[in-house]
Amino acid sequence: MAATGLDLVEKRLENIEKRVFGLADKDNVYPKVIDTLAGVNQKLNAAVKGRPKIENVMRKVDVLNKLVDSEYEDEITQSVDTKMELILTEEGRLRQEATELELVKELSHLLSSEHVRAVPSMENQLQSLCKLHITQQDKTAELSDGLEGVFSHYNSAIALLSKQFVLWDKLVTELEMAAQPKKGLD
Repeated sequence: MAATGLDLVEKRLENIEKRVFGLADKDNVYPKVIDTLAGVNQKLNAAVKGRPKIENVMRKVDVLNKLVDSEYEDEITQSVDTKMELILTEEGRLRQEATELELVKELSHLLSSEHVRAVPSMENQLQSLCKLHITQQDKTAELSDGLEGVFSHYNSAIALLSKQFVLWDKLVTELEMAAQPKKGLD
């Protein structure tokens, strides 16, 4: 069945809507875009009117878009064998990407879960938790510095006590040696 003029216009309109709106909700954005596009269209028509070269270029925009498209260049420069060889050399990577895409498809329901949708509403709580965490990190650093000072004093005191005990041990040993009766002088 041949496409009627109306079908062609509708298809062209759908293509334009895809380019303009992308993934956005077109029902909310549509009135603003239509007003803007109407204004731009009027300005373009006024600028082009009476300039035959520009009018000719405007009529050939679709052809120009096709010529500028890099896929069109590949289409006219590569043979079927070349394309097949290219696909076969990339077969492993393509299979891996297909597997990964299947995994993404299987796990996509997780992205629309209640927990993920609730993330924006938790932003304030997350910020307050981050502030609390930073405060606690600062306090921990202060306590660590203080504890390091205490350990330093403790180690110094133990070292001094150890030296003192060594000195006392040496003195006691000398006194004990001096107090022992001397044998062999009788």
